[in-house]
Amino acid sequence: MAQYTLTINYDATPGTLATRTFSMAPTDPLAGDFEINDVITVGFSGPGKVLVAMLLAGPKTPSPPNTPAVDVIKNLPTPFNGGQVNPINLIDHPVLTITGPIGLWGFTVALAVWYNGNTAFHYLPDPELHVGSTPH
Repeated sequence: MAQYTLTINYDATPGTLATRTFSMAPTDPLAGDFEINDVITVGFSGPGKVLVAMLLAGPKTPSPPNTPAVDVIKNLPTPFNGGQVNPINLIDHPVLTITGPIGLWGFTVALAVWYNGNTAFHYLPDPELHVGSTPH
């Protein structure tokens, strides 16, 4: 089991895309290689207070192989916390344990931030997780 930090970075400009920093050096600039039981702790970096942070995740390819797309869409599990379903509230659940299944997963995060008397919204687009793709 390895432990990582995912920091979601945003600035004071409403509507700008957030960026992310993993505490690892992924081989793919948009992806990270993880194993079952790895733990990711999510944090935020930017001005103001993050009020809402919701993560949505889904398989980039059917996982396990040959799973009908309708079953994937109908149940839409995540690779986190024993298949926790979408969305995941990162304010209440900032620690994510990767429980699989093995495969390529995409995710996205939407933020609502209270800053300077207003709410600003930010979006972290489609990074990926390779679960079970590399030995530690």
